[in-house]
Amino acid sequence: MPDKLDLELIKVNEFGHRIFAYKPTAKFLALQETYKTIKNTHDPNNMFQFSQVNPFYPEAFYDTGEFLRLQGDMKGANKLLEQGLYFYEECFSYDFSIYSNSLKNLVV
Repeated sequence: MPDKLDLELIKVNEFGHRIFAYKPTAKFLALQETYKTIKNTHDPNNMFQFSQVNPFYPEAFYDTGEFLRLQGDMKGANKLLEQGLYFYEECFSYDFSIYSNSLKNLVV
């Protein structure tokens, strides 16, 4: 996904938890500006077309999903929400872990 976000380690807090943040790539920033222009037209067809051309842009997923939800298409809205979550999951770096280092030695 060339237009994805990069997940960067920001810091490690006093408890040993790693704090991450998503950082946009240059291509993602360019897509963001293009999408702002399309979104300001308030034309759903433009949003659908943008989503088809740029299948990995999460804000387009969300906005299109909201449109479908308001139209009563819950199945389509749910599918787009899943695609958005998948996008963020695919942007995780190799350093990302949901488990703390302090939990590795925990005995139950």
